Amino acid sequence: MRYKCLAIALSMLSFSHGDATAQQAMLTHSVWFHREADRYPDKRIYRRFAVTPTGDMPNVELYTCPKDPENFVHVSFEMRKIRELTNDFGTDFQKVKGRFLIDGKRAFSMHGELIKTEMFFDRTPANIQQFDSVVAARDIVFMFGRNSATVKYIRSEDLSQKIPKFFASAKVGAMKPFTPEGMYQDCMRYRSS
Repeated sequence: MRYKCLAIALSMLSFSHGDATAQQAMLTHSVWFHREADRYPDKRIYRRFAVTPTGDMPNVELYTCPKDPENFVHVSFEMRKIRELTNDFGTDFQKVKGRFLIDGKRAFSMHGELIKTEMFFDRTPANIQQFDSVVAARDIVFMFGRNSATVKYIRSEDLSQKIPKFFASAKVGAMKPFTPEGMYQDCMRYRSS
């Protein structure tokens, strides 16, 4: 998918201080989407997409709701279209510590794991408030890796309003929007069904 107007705005937001500490800003929408055609036997996935400087719209945030209540719900940040992680991590499978600044007001760290190009953070009894604030945030500054790489996720209301038209033109099938609260409720219904 291409979205040139927002891509131009995004390219003005992107900035870099050398390869080791490159920083990016990503325009994303505020709602989460579940693709209704997706039928996984053991999970439900909600997604957020971003606009890159080239106009691509990759899936960059995933909220995975496992059917089995013994498994943790988790959020993941897919970096494949955002940045190369070889300068940030020694291997492509390891424990990570993500540092988050939420809406410019609240900062904390959460432990997770890196698998190839994706960083996963579980919703555990010890981090429910932090996890939920990441999922519901208007803006997130996410720092990670040995060189404190930084990606800022900026929620664009313009993109939130226009993205359903892009889904329709790309013929991706029905995409159901959810607020963070609605997504959590939908996930809990799925886990108890």
